[in-house]
Amino acid sequence: MATSTTGTNRKKLLLPTTMSKAGWALVEARDDVEGVSFAPTVPKAELHRLLEDVAGVALGVQPFSDPELDAAPELEVVSRIGVGYDAVDVPALTRRKIPLMIGGTANSVSVAEAGVFLIMSLARRGAAMDRLVKEGRWHDRYKEMPVDLYGKTVLIIGFGKIGTRSAKRFAAMETHVLIYDPYMYSETIRGMGYEPVQDLDAAVARADFITVHCPKTPETVGLFDAARLAHMKRTAFIVNTARGGIIDEKALYDVLKANRIAGAALDVFDQEPTPQDNPLLTLPELHRRAACRRRHARGGRPHGRLCRAEHPQRPRRQADPRQRHQQGSPGLSAPSDYGADSTEDIDVFAIQHRLVRPIEAECQIETARAVVGSQLIASVPGLGGGRSV
Repeated sequence: MATSTTGTNRKKLLLPTTMSKAGWALVEARDDVEGVSFAPTVPKAELHRLLEDVAGVALGVQPFSDPELDAAPELEVVSRIGVGYDAVDVPALTRRKIPLMIGGTANSVSVAEAGVFLIMSLARRGAAMDRLVKEGRWHDRYKEMPVDLYGKTVLIIGFGKIGTRSAKRFAAMETHVLIYDPYMYSETIRGMGYEPVQDLDAAVARADFITVHCPKTPETVGLFDAARLAHMKRTAFIVNTARGGIIDEKALYDVLKANRIAGAALDVFDQEPTPQDNPLLTLPELHRRAACRRRHARGGRPHGRLCRAEHPQRPRRQADPRQRHQQGSPGLSAPSDYGADSTEDIDVFAIQHRLVRPIEAECQIETARAVVGSQLIASVPGLGGGRSV
């Protein structure tokens, strides 16, 4: 079979223009690969043309399935810049024995900071205050006062790399941090200075701010539906920076329109780009701004806004993580979202049971193991040597 090379044994790697300079420097420093850039918004036909002679591709949010694989006869590996891979057709890769890699820490800091920014924007009513000054409505600023984070309760859905980094930032602002994650031991959460919660509805009812950081799975789609949103305080805010669909958009629109919650901010939508007739966009308080990877929205009702999501309901702690898995506990945490600074050792076991084994059982091929990334395979007992592709 022909190999995708330029010069002597130089394989082409199709890489997004948004990849960091440090990443490009790594590629450019090697003499066995050549980086070929593509814009994240490239039309599908152009992407297929670029795929014709590449050995590897690093994806942003582009859907990747059989049509893309048909266009890439020399493809050896696919990677995702980030932890989520719901836009990638894993079974299609499996059928062709092409491994999928993910970047476990690629954007965890960025997403954590984005979530904090969105919550602070909602609480301090940044956009609204700016608008009042520009429109000369100086005295209106007293009608809807900003909200302090100090002393408030923040509920973090998911305690992976993004969730743990978010918790550190909110704790530094002297908030009371609740953690909901069915796959993390309560002792671990409590030992890091936060309060673990098992009953999601009860935790939602306590929270002043909710920030979601779980992957999109069959168990987490619609995690925040009308019934769960109804448990929120009228003064509470919700933010989703995970995946669209974890918060039911129609239910969110209804509670915002009826002033049943203070507000919301969305970094993601169920359909992206979201249609211009999406009812959420008709809310005067809903603001959007372009982000490097996803859309961000700042908006909501008079008291707040919404953002992004991460982890759903967590069952009560069992004696053994295997027991939780066998009992069908919701798969809330992305594998590479685990292993935060002080929990890396215990998370290796969780990764093995949550991602690697379910995928192997479904796909029945060894290369499916690579979906967690070579840097993790080397650490998981029974998975082999962790050879880089």
